[in-house]
Amino acid sequence: MAAIHDTAYPRLASALSATELNRLYSITRKEKAWIEKQRITQTSLLDTVVYLKVFQCLGYFPPPSTIPAQIVQFIANELKRDSANSIKPSQRLSHRIKQHVRQFCHVKSFSTLKHKKWLYDFAYTMAVTKDNPVDIINSMIEILVKESFELPGFSTLNKLANRARANTLDKLFGGISQSLSLETKSTLNDLLITKNQDGLTRWYELKKEPQKPTTQNIAEYIKHTQWLTVMQSKIGPLPDIPEQKRYQCLVEA
Repeated sequence: MAAIHDTAYPRLASALSATELNRLYSITRKEKAWIEKQRITQTSLLDTVVYLKVFQCLGYFPPPSTIPAQIVQFIANELKRDSANSIKPSQRLSHRIKQHVRQFCHVKSFSTLKHKKWLYDFAYTMAVTKDNPVDIINSMIEILVKESFELPGFSTLNKLANRARANTLDKLFGGISQSLSLETKSTLNDLLITKNQDGLTRWYELKKEPQKPTTQNIAEYIKHTQWLTVMQSKIGPLPDIPEQKRYQCLVEA
């Protein structure tokens, strides 16, 4: 599972300098004209502008309770309103404001019903060559922004990335398995089943590292490499797979 702070998913900073507040949350003339045109009432003015400015920074609407007081206070000062630490719009008002903000920002609402399959298909395509869920999530964020979509919740992106990654690996493993002969499969299974007198499987033996370069250890390792060569000839070449996937399979093995 990817952590949100490892990805490009935008988040609100808990503390901002005066310069950053001015740059990110000052109200432009175009926005003031839009506010006047919408005939927004004084009771919903602060809620509307906070939603607007925060959405412009994030690309999605966070819960009002998570918006830092510093941002709300700055916007209240911009509007020449009494100092405020938070906004608490009703569900109905919140829905209406979001619709207005999306229209102003020319952004489409992301619908799980309509757009989830499209986004999953894209994530699956990315997962063919990318193995880290963080990279897959960042690719999804990039395409959503490019296509002017409001960002869905991070958990949605995380689930899609992990599902796409798992399914591409399943398909990869299935393709490799189908290409192997019965003799090769038997040889590989034997590595995991047959144990030596110490109770260790041949898979453990296969991964054995070289010991200190004494005469006896060198002789034993030569025998080990000869055994690996024989094993390789029995198994034969494996299908070509993307380098990133091959490396991930090696790490997991």
